[in-house]
Amino acid sequence: MLKNNFQFSVRGTRNTQLDRVGYHQGENWTFAYILDGLVETTPHFVDCVDRNFKRAFKTIERRQSLNSIRDLAINAIIKNVVNEGKASIALLICVDGKVLTLTVGDTRVYFLNERTRTIDHSRAQELISSGKLNESLLNQNSFRKYLTKSVCKDMAEVELDERIHNQVPEGSKFIICSDGFWSSFDDDEEIYNFNSKTLEAYLSALSIENLSDNTSVMLLKKE
Repeated sequence: MLKNNFQFSVRGTRNTQLDRVGYHQGENWTFAYILDGLVETTPHFVDCVDRNFKRAFKTIERRQSLNSIRDLAINAIIKNVVNEGKASIALLICVDGKVLTLTVGDTRVYFLNERTRTIDHSRAQELISSGKLNESLLNQNSFRKYLTKSVCKDMAEVELDERIHNQVPEGSKFIICSDGFWSSFDDDEEIYNFNSKTLEAYLSALSIENLSDNTSVMLLKKE
């Protein structure tokens, strides 16, 4: 199980809050997510997906398999979605000790103990993959905002990057965040060093003026 140790979400200086954050728990599973809406429109694509997640995960059986949680999540992204807009998505699923991440766009999951993270779908990431940009420069590169993949309504299927961890030690920590959070750091090193107390203290010290974008972050711990 992954315990939600800290959660934070603000509009920042943007006109509209398009981040949606959620956490659901059953007997042998947990499901956490951040949806980062792109293109200001109300109601937005993320509103439909957020509603679908809430309906699906509050009414299912207390025990589930990893595949059933994954399938519920995918169906919630593509079924009964009527609002326009696009989004980056990061999902973090834990079932019977196994951990699965599903991501698209530039919403990230950080594996704090391993000091690794999910990979963005952006022009900046393409430059890194082709050897034209140093990875440590991605967070502040202007091409990071040009996404190569996202999700929207009327998609026949959703292509998400999947990463499975079959054995996750107790005490392992994870951060899910929108780009409004990670882009405020020059690189990832400071993010890897956060725990729930230091993360809360850091965010509490910021003013709205320090947050130029919708900013959402959740820290979870394996128990």
